[in-house]
This record gives sequence, C-alpha cells and structure tokens, in this order.
Amino acid sequence: MELHDEGDLFDARYPPDTTLPESKEYPHEDYGHGLYGWHEEADRAVIEAANPKCVWTFTEVEGCLYSVSGVRFVNRQYYYISSVPRPDVEDDYEEYQHTIDEDDEDE
Repeated sequence: MELHDEGDLFDARYPPDTTLPESKEYPHEDYGHGLYGWHEEADRAVIEAANPKCVWTFTEVEGCLYSVSGVRFVNRQYYYISSVPRPDVEDDYEEYQHTIDEDDEDE
C-alpha cells in the first residue's frame, strides 16, 4: 500500500485526461478537466468506460481531502480521471492527502 501526503505529487504523477467529454456536474470551465460526479448518467458512463487504473475517488474524512485509487462510494466528493494509469503492482491501492485551501471552503 502506498500512502502519500502531498497533493502536488499526485498532480505531477496523474495529470487529468483532457480528451474525455465534459462533466455535467463539474464543467471544465469551472473545475478544470478530469472531475466527474456520480449523479448524472453521462458522468457515470464516462467513469465506467474509463480505464480503471486511471480512475480516482476524492474523499473527505475528518476535514482532510484524499484521492484514493479506484471507484469508491463512501465519503466521496467527486471522481477524477487521469491521463496516466497507475502502475501494475500487486497492491493496487494508492492514497494521497491533499491540502484543503481555506479560501475554497468559504465559497
């Protein structure tokens, strides 16, 4: 199991897939590329069709934001699809802790 404590490392390793259709819940103009929700059928279709090694779930636990490999449902905030797949390793779980910008929480 790989655990990381920096969102910058995640961003560098796993840039968003900019070739995918725009999300209905998280438009590129407002949120950038790669973010998808689960409530819109079109978003679910993109997530389900994506390479599973490129799908990440952003979760919030006790005020901390994490990106967790794969599709998860508990505490999910949104999904992210990267342009780079996770490496093939025996333990396919990766997790990154991201700093939540205090300014963003107030919006």
